Amino acid sequence: MISRYFPELSGIRQPLSGEYAGRRSALEAVPFVEGWGVEMGLLIDIAREFGVESIAQADLGVRRHRNRALHELTPQAAAIINVMLRRAGCEATGQSEQVVRLLPDGSLEWVPVESRERPPAASVQQPSACAERPTS
Repeated sequence: MISRYFPELSGIRQPLSGEYAGRRSALEAVPFVEGWGVEMGLLIDIAREFGVESIAQADLGVRRHRNRALHELTPQAAAIINVMLRRAGCEATGQSEQVVRLLPDGSLEWVPVESRERPPAASVQQPSACAERPTS
């Protein structure tokens, strides 16, 4: 899907690694997806805001983690796909925040998909450090 909708990002080797860093000013300038789509949202939004050339990669070696069975990853995959589709100007059909998951026994179940997003931090008014405080 990256190569289809965001071909300029096809050279990113591990877009879903869960490991990223950025300048505070850049991270404050883009929205933050909550949950599983955060890396994809940041990748697309940083490239749009600052250009693909602003993204660097570092080889962090081999990372090992406990894998889940493929059928258990349906909600995570759907959340990431939803982020890509929103960024590509497409919306998922239907009003449900759920997706159907195929279980190993062949049955189906509905599972929730998280899709919340926070606005860029720079656009959120911060409380004043000198806010009025009650006096005693």
